[in-house]
Amino acid sequence: MLRCLGRHAFELDQLSEKDIEKEFERWARHVLVGAQIDDDIKKRETSPRRDWGALAQFVNGHRQQEKSYVTRNLQDMRNVLCEFTNIMGHAFVEDQETDQNVTTHLVQLRSVTEDGSFQDVKQALLGCG
Repeated sequence: MLRCLGRHAFELDQLSEKDIEKEFERWARHVLVGAQIDDDIKKRETSPRRDWGALAQFVNGHRQQEKSYVTRNLQDMRNVLCEFTNIMGHAFVEDQETDQNVTTHLVQLRSVTEDGSFQDVKQALLGCG
């Protein structure tokens, strides 16, 4: 189980996937053969006693880090999507206003073209009327 958790780890804020996998592998060796958890070379001997409490703390702590990482990143993603939605909403409103202005200008231009003088058409085309 520990090796599986290590193999399928994902990068956290301060820990790479490889570092997490190594840590889970270290704990798996401790459970299987009683290998010491410490990196200290002097403590490479095995022991019949397993430190189940420390293992539970390690797994629990790691899961809490994962939960915090995922929760924070999901919230960041929600914030980005919300901001994107707001920006797109404003862009659509501006486009609608621009479309309305263009439509109004075309209606005026059509009216002037049908009924107005050349000077009126010229002013409408230049946007002065």
